[in-house]
Amino acid sequence: MSILMWDVDCMVQYEEIGEAVVNKLDGMFSFVLYDTRDQSFIAARDPIGITPLYLGWGLDGLLSSPSLWTFFVSL
Repeated sequence: MSILMWDVDCMVQYEEIGEAVVNKLDGMFSFVLYDTRDQSFIAARDPIGITPLYLGWGLDGLLSSPSLWTFFVSL
């Protein structure tokens, strides 16, 4: 089965195959995943771009949100 149904499945798959897990996702999605093992992150969204993903840098580090409004509220 190539479609991941739950967040936990996605995490388990990420631990097993790394960032290639993005190729197994289907449907609307956007996320940022931070890997504490090597202090790296990956950001992904659906190929059509239905679910937006905004990224920015703040004083505390990386900011991510599916809405620009979140950035204005956090200032």
